[in-house]
Amino acid sequence: MGEPKLIFLQAQTFQFHREMKMYEMGINENQLKPVRVLDKPDLIKFFTLLEER
Repeated sequence: MGEPKLIFLQAQTFQFHREMKMYEMGINENQLKPVRVLDKPDLIKFFTLLEER
């Protein structure tokens, strides 16, 4: 494993991601798991674009 990287995000970023996924996939909120590791290119792109600068 590589060295972990800490990224500070804008407020409500995880809620925004959750709402987007629910809308895109048309599923219930209870079916989504929280994001813990950014291991897919689409997740990395989404969360780095909302990185607090």
